[in-house]
Amino acid sequence: MKRWVLPLGIIAAAVIISIIVYGRMPEQVAIHWDIQGNADRYASKPLALFMLPVVMLAVLILNKLAPIIDPRKANLKKNRGDIDTINFFLMLVLLAVHVLTIVYSLGYEFDMSIIAPLLAGAIFVVVGNYMPRFKHNYSFGLKTAWTLASENVWRKANAISGRFFFVGGLIMILSLFLPRIWMLVVFFATLIVCAVVPVLVSFLLYKKEQVQS
Repeated sequence: MKRWVLPLGIIAAAVIISIIVYGRMPEQVAIHWDIQGNADRYASKPLALFMLPVVMLAVLILNKLAPIIDPRKANLKKNRGDIDTINFFLMLVLLAVHVLTIVYSLGYEFDMSIIAPLLAGAIFVVVGNYMPRFKHNYSFGLKTAWTLASENVWRKANAISGRFFFVGGLIMILSLFLPRIWMLVVFFATLIVCAVVPVLVSFLLYKKEQVQS
C-alpha cells in the first residue's frame, strides 16, 4: 500500500489544484504549443483540467500492473523499487505540465517552447540512469526483437542505451542556453539519435552473438 501513497498523493494534488482554479479558468484552455511557444491547440475547461490527472492515474495503474502480468514477472519484481522511483518521477513531471498549463491559461504567459527540452531531458536522464538495472522483461527497458531474444544482448544493449539516454538528456537540458533555432535542432537531433542508435546497437550485438555461437 505504501507504494501507492506518494503517486496517488500527486494525482490528488493535481485534482485539487484543478478544482481550486476551475472558476478562474477560461472556457477554452491552451493544451499545446508550437515550436515558437505559441498556443495552437485548445480544449474545453473540464477536459483540460481533468484530462491529465486521468492520464496520470492510467500511467500509475499500468506501471503497477506490469510486474504482475509481464511474462518475465519474476525478473521484473526484482526491479520493483526502480519502477516505483521512475513512476514517482513521471508523476512529478506530469504534475509540473499540469500546473504550467494552468498558470499559462491564467494569464501568466511565458515561453512554453523551453519546457519540452527541459522536461524531456530530465526524463531521459532519470530513465537512462535506471535502464542498465532492469532485468530481462517485456515492459521496461530497451525492448527490441533482438534484446527480447537474448538475455545477454538485453544486458549489454540496455547498458549502452542507458548511457545514450543519460548523456542525451543532459544535452537536451543544456540546449536551453542556445539560440532558439539551435536549441530545436539539438533537441530533435538528440531525440533521433537516442531513438535510432540503441535499436541499431541491439541489432549489431545480436548479430555478433549469432556469429560467435
